Amino acid sequence: MPSYTRLRRLGVSERYQATRHFLGHGTNVVLSAKYTAEDGVPLTQESLFPALRTLIETHALLSVRLEGNEASSNVAFIRLPTVDLSRIVEFSPECDLKDTLEKQLSTNFIDTQGDVPLWRVQVLGGRTVLAVFHHATADGLSAATFHHGLLKALRNPRSVDSSSSVTVPDLPVPPPIDSATDIGPSFRKLLSAVGSYLLPLIMDSARQYMDSQRSLWVLQTCALSRVLVNTKYKYLSTNIAISLHRVIGVRDTEAICHYASDFPVTAPVDTMFSWDRARRFAAELQAEKTNARYFLGLLRLVGNFEKFMASELGKKRMTGIQISNLGRFNALEEGNWRIENIFFGQADVVAGAGLSINVVGDPSGTLNIAFTWGETSLESEFVERFIKGFQDEFYEILV
Repeated sequence: MPSYTRLRRLGVSERYQATRHFLGHGTNVVLSAKYTAEDGVPLTQESLFPALRTLIETHALLSVRLEGNEASSNVAFIRLPTVDLSRIVEFSPECDLKDTLEKQLSTNFIDTQGDVPLWRVQVLGGRTVLAVFHHATADGLSAATFHHGLLKALRNPRSVDSSSSVTVPDLPVPPPIDSATDIGPSFRKLLSAVGSYLLPLIMDSARQYMDSQRSLWVLQTCALSRVLVNTKYKYLSTNIAISLHRVIGVRDTEAICHYASDFPVTAPVDTMFSWDRARRFAAELQAEKTNARYFLGLLRLVGNFEKFMASELGKKRMTGIQISNLGRFNALEEGNWRIENIFFGQADVVAGAGLSINVVGDPSGTLNIAFTWGETSLESEFVERFIKGFQDEFYEILV
């Protein structure tokens, strides 16, 4: 019988993500990137498996599964003794990236308590690598950390062992965020949460979260306002994800973990773009980089996550749009391998944001934006009008 090691119980934010995934309310984190070698060779098992072996030997959460009731507080990370790469890595012919991203986003991890870890990789045409993670183990920045590590391992191979079986080392697992830092909500945050519960009308218009470049949030506000102008809607609801890696003292490409929180913003319908407005929001966002951790403390007030999530079904969404920005993927143009065409995706279409805007920058400076939504959440015609308006606003400020 294989020997499984119980590492620790999940923290409050990890448990929240585990319950969402278990109930089918939340999907995965996906980051794709195209890898190109100077000599033109494609990625194969001989080149990729040794690099993935190095990643497993570096990051503890790449070799864990769950154990316990995933809809309760009694759920833990269990270390697998070995990882079989042949069961989590798929080599596919070159195909449409958009369709593949959609499929990976909508395909949850089924065997979360089996003998495979909570991530997988799909390689398209020997070039494009899609890394897919269970949200309890990795946030968006952690997905970028994975690709940083993969690129480094391809450029400087530490191993030549291309066999599929990887013996898992005894690595320390990153602590949950509620152990790594104080997430207890301040009285102001607590009062705001209570007020939102008592005043659902205010909550519907004010619960918004984002992690964005300073002009991106204003762009989406203007674009959505143009779609909603002359309607009954007077306020916009967006969701902004904020990374807490640096707040905790973890470098951006150092750890694979779930260290992310949210930031609420209120936005009246306004069709005019303003740089002053963008600068004011940038200052507000910067000030909230540290305080955003306290929103996680509010999860402790929820109690039964399963009951809470069940109560969300059939009600108005508290968030209309979610924005996540990973920033620029910095990679020096040196070594045999290069990385480009990076796309980021995540979605919470059951009860979370109806539309997600996922932003990441290429090493070349190109800004790549992926829009994700549920077919039953929003009408395609509405989304297409919004995306067209977003593009128009974007091009307008560039000219």
